[in-house]
Amino acid sequence: MMSEIVNKYEQELAGAAEFIVHGDDFWIFPHEDPDGDAYGSTLGLLQALRSMGKGARAFIAAPVPRMYARMPGIDDLEIVNALPENLPDVIVVVDNAEFERMGDDFGKELKARGVTADKPGNRPVIINIDHHVSNTRFGDINVVNPDCAAAGVIIFDLLMHLGFAISLDIAIDLYVALVTDTGRFSFNNTNQRALEVAGELVALGVDPAKVIEDVYYTRTSAQMKLFGKVFQTITEVPEIGTVYAWQTRKMLEETGTTPSDTEGIVDLIRTIGDYPLSLFFKENERGIKVSMRSRSNFNAADFALIFGGGGHPGASGFKVNGEIEEAIESVLAELHKAF
Repeated sequence: MMSEIVNKYEQELAGAAEFIVHGDDFWIFPHEDPDGDAYGSTLGLLQALRSMGKGARAFIAAPVPRMYARMPGIDDLEIVNALPENLPDVIVVVDNAEFERMGDDFGKELKARGVTADKPGNRPVIINIDHHVSNTRFGDINVVNPDCAAAGVIIFDLLMHLGFAISLDIAIDLYVALVTDTGRFSFNNTNQRALEVAGELVALGVDPAKVIEDVYYTRTSAQMKLFGKVFQTITEVPEIGTVYAWQTRKMLEETGTTPSDTEGIVDLIRTIGDYPLSLFFKENERGIKVSMRSRSNFNAADFALIFGGGGHPGASGFKVNGEIEEAIESVLAELHKAF
């Protein structure tokens, strides 16, 4: 069984590699509100494609959070509201379980231009590179391996399959992908392969201590004040082993911060030892985003599906319409049903 899985993964890598070799123009999209893995995987692939002489561009819809601002190549990401007129040969969607999660505006625009995952034909080839167990395998080429701790591992394997010589800058970006999606190698997705790849990236020149410094030690006093306001909302629900907190737009206004300044809060809430489940509710102009972490056998990815989200068994995300109070009430009601 294991050999079949390995062989399938190798076949998927080969399929993606063929289109990379023969393609000329590429667009890359991480998932909306990218995290470290999404940024690292996107940047690693973007720089590699350009080094191969390909035309490659990567698009995001919102400014880069401070903690990722020092990543090599970060300034090459294009922050846009609309996509260029001429479509590429290949669209690569990275670290994204669903085609639509590349961002509502990008997804709608591509759909209006005839680029949808369920409509093959005269459109760019769609390559889906991901490690979420909830991935819908929406691509023409799917390289999906939930056994990989981060999408960055898949990008590493793909570049190795291509015989590409990974530069130090690419190695740093892929290391950021790994170190963030494994919680600095503390989450239960930290497996042997993750550590092997991390070791190979260090052998290429990555300085682990500097990566941690650049990513995690970049907070401002205003951001810490925001954290303080969020931590004052911490609420415990012992009967379902859950602790949660929330952030409102008013909190951002009062502290002079932005939505990206909440990066990392849910993982701090996760450290409250008595509760295997932790949730963080973030209010924005489009509704409420919920980040969920599980330190038990409770499958966060399955739960997220109830609200149209997805993710990993230990970490998931989804959206809820309405006000903060309504969102919390509806999510807790579903958690009570689950227990």
